[in-house]
Amino acid sequence: KVEACSVMLVDRQTKQLYTKSMEGFDDDAPMIVDISGSIAESVILDGQPALVNDIRTDTRFKDLKQASFLGTTFMIVPIKVDQKVIGVINVAAKHKDFNGSMEFDTVDLKILYSIATEMAVAIENVSYCKELNFLTVTDPMTHMHNYRYFVNSLDYELKRLKRFQGQLSLIMADIDCFKSFND
Repeated sequence: KVEACSVMLVDRQTKQLYTKSMEGFDDDAPMIVDISGSIAESVILDGQPALVNDIRTDTRFKDLKQASFLGTTFMIVPIKVDQKVIGVINVAAKHKDFNGSMEFDTVDLKILYSIATEMAVAIENVSYCKELNFLTVTDPMTHMHNYRYFVNSLDYELKRLKRFQGQLSLIMADIDCFKSFND
């Protein structure tokens, strides 16, 4: 029962968070954020969630200026795979509960943390599927495409040729003593 939520993933090379999905935030909400100096920095470094019911009085964020798009009350939970933070879930602007409170509590945090755990499993599974697909069409030693990739590509190109009418060329090369190149 919140108005805004986003999922941001960590890019370790650029040291940035990029928004993968966002709902309920204004159009001025950043799509890419530097980790350093961001609200999510401590969550990423410590791997611990942040529950903020009033950013104006929370001493952890007194020096930050870019938090306006989150509002004053929000939660940030890490998405972890093998104890490594790969992203965060941001949730902001809670609707009034049955007590009339608009503040997040530990129950809200536990629910969001459970969602983040399930999301981490799903992201890890997608990552494994991509890696497995890559391994099925490449030679592990040379990292070149293998026969399976060749057959799949040729089949795809033949189907395209039937649809769009054109020409198809195929060049095959045989390299003598290829094993010595591999070694």
